[in-house]
Amino acid sequence: MQDKKTKATRLDSKMFRSAQHDKESAEHDLVDKAQDKTDKKSDNLIKKTCKELGLTYRELGEKIGLTEASIKRLASSDEINLQVEKSLQMLLKINELESELQDFRTIKRLLLK
Repeated sequence: MQDKKTKATRLDSKMFRSAQHDKESAEHDLVDKAQDKTDKKSDNLIKKTCKELGLTYRELGEKIGLTEASIKRLASSDEINLQVEKSLQMLLKINELESELQDFRTIKRLLLK
């Protein structure tokens, strides 16, 4: 009887360690994936901004105060500083707001007819 209890305890302990290891591995995988997405996000933001606004790297650089070479370097690397990221987000937001303003002007013009 004691042997069965000991074996059961060992089995429970082994299962617990295995489950704990699986949990830690899963957490590490999630952290790694999140970091990969963060790294790639910056790269994609430069390309996304150029594509969405129909800009070349040179034109984008002029709008946010960087050289074409700097924009190319940032677009091909996995890192982007916070200032550039915020500048790109603001540029996209400005474009969105200008588009909305144009829509409102069109609606106003149609209503006044």
